[in-house]
Amino acid sequence: MMQKLKKILIKIPFKVLIIYFILSSAVIILDKIPYDFSFLNNFESEWVVNLIAVIKDLRIFYYNIKWIFYLLFFLDIIIIAFKIILKNDSIKIMIVNTFENTKVNISTKYMYENKDFYKDLSNDVKILGDNYLSYAGIVKELDKYVENFMEKKEEKYYAFAGILHTPYILRLGYKVGDQTYFKLFHKKRDEDIFKLLIDKEEYSGNYPELKVEKSLKESNTLIVSISTTFLITEEQLNRFNIESNNYLKFETIDKGFDIITSEKQIDYYKDIIFSNIREIVRIKKIKQIHLCISSSVAFTFALGQGFSKNYDPNVIIYNYENQQYTWGVNLFEKAENSIVKLEEKIIK
Repeated sequence: MMQKLKKILIKIPFKVLIIYFILSSAVIILDKIPYDFSFLNNFESEWVVNLIAVIKDLRIFYYNIKWIFYLLFFLDIIIIAFKIILKNDSIKIMIVNTFENTKVNISTKYMYENKDFYKDLSNDVKILGDNYLSYAGIVKELDKYVENFMEKKEEKYYAFAGILHTPYILRLGYKVGDQTYFKLFHKKRDEDIFKLLIDKEEYSGNYPELKVEKSLKESNTLIVSISTTFLITEEQLNRFNIESNNYLKFETIDKGFDIITSEKQIDYYKDIIFSNIREIVRIKKIKQIHLCISSSVAFTFALGQGFSKNYDPNVIIYNYENQQYTWGVNLFEKAENSIVKLEEKIIK
């Protein structure tokens, strides 16, 4: 009940409340000022007589409902104050699911949580099965979803939570971009609730080192693997022809589902990853990046936020299933042309 009331209050346009406050204040001030319309009796014009009659009727009407007017005035002040408090302690959460029989349960400390933007595409994915090229419809749905989510910004904070395929996560992050700060949710392996990662200001611990390995070739293609949950092996990358293409490998010393715990840790890893990728892109004049990620949803989303069509070459992010990489999403392409089906080795 309280959550519904908060939802109604936060959706009341602030301008309407302020306009009502200004008009009400003006009426109250005028009511306190003594005035005498007897001088108008000197005018014999019919419209003046009618004006006096209207003013008298309005005054009588006002005094009859004066208590209601004052009640609404003070209620308006209370709503304005509560709305300001609510605005400063509110969060709008982007929640997406593409896996069957999964549910995203959220827990936060905020006074108001906007969870209206829950997108469940698990049934759509199930129907499509391994008809990968039809996944373009899923990408289109997600692109439109991001557009709708970003259209109105009534809350102070924004966040992302979800259980979905890696290519969709990175695409969502890219579409959101880094102009709006997003908090990130993570569900620990032994818990049922998604909780916010530790804020940048609050984190003071250490995190596993991110190792970097490079193998550069005479090629304008770059294969990138990022491992923080499970190790991505060279055998798993056999379709990417890493013997003939540039290969950049990122790997945390310790791995696991819950290795990434804070926003600061994500930023630290992102800086290492993007600086290395963009250095090789510059040196080797890379035209295509093939990206494979084994990491948390939160980290993958944040990584997607860092990619730019203006600064980075074409990026394809791949999905791992049935012990191999089978399909991917072209990060910068329009939805209808975004799906890539990986059947044979990538040629140099």
